[in-house]
Amino acid sequence: MSIRMSPKRALLYLTLMALLVAGAGCRDDSGSEEAARSARANADQGGTESNPVDIDSDEEKLLLIDLVPLGIGYEDVKSRIPETGEMNIEAYSEYMQRQGLARASTELRVLDRDAKLDFNFENNNLYSYYYRIEGLDEAAASELYSRLQAFYSGRFGKPREELQAEGGARARSSYWSADKYHVAMTDSLHPGGHTLSWGFQSEQP
Repeated sequence: MSIRMSPKRALLYLTLMALLVAGAGCRDDSGSEEAARSARANADQGGTESNPVDIDSDEEKLLLIDLVPLGIGYEDVKSRIPETGEMNIEAYSEYMQRQGLARASTELRVLDRDAKLDFNFENNNLYSYYYRIEGLDEAAASELYSRLQAFYSGRFGKPREELQAEGGARARSSYWSADKYHVAMTDSLHPGGHTLSWGFQSEQP
């Protein structure tokens, strides 16, 4: 069973990301230790390492896909971005842990905001990564969304846009397709304010 997400499923991933992270510490999964050992073993399986990449400008950060390609392993990601944290499986359900899912994160400054950058792995294969800025008010979220939409439209063309509402949450998303990956961006409104997430996702196999 493949767990890579199509652009359609990426919307759900982005919309619920904050809830998944917040709820990670509330679970007591009996398979967590076994899954953690498996994730660490996968990360230790050799792989090609690269030199640290230079990502000083906003443009380099927004087009990180040009410097950190999908499909590489955790050690390669960490060699390119040394500040990347350890592999973590706790943001996933027990079922997903057993599928080999893990995440590693770092923080950086982008568009004059502090953002979290989450790298998502399946069996030590990088299949997506997303920036995340939380706690935005309506005006700030709208301004950043417009800036990012204009930037990626200039690179990838007109996006496909979607609106979604469920319960007290709502989200708007934009999607672009490149040759070997998708770009997805979602502005989601929840009780804590707006969360803006955007990044790169593998094509379906």
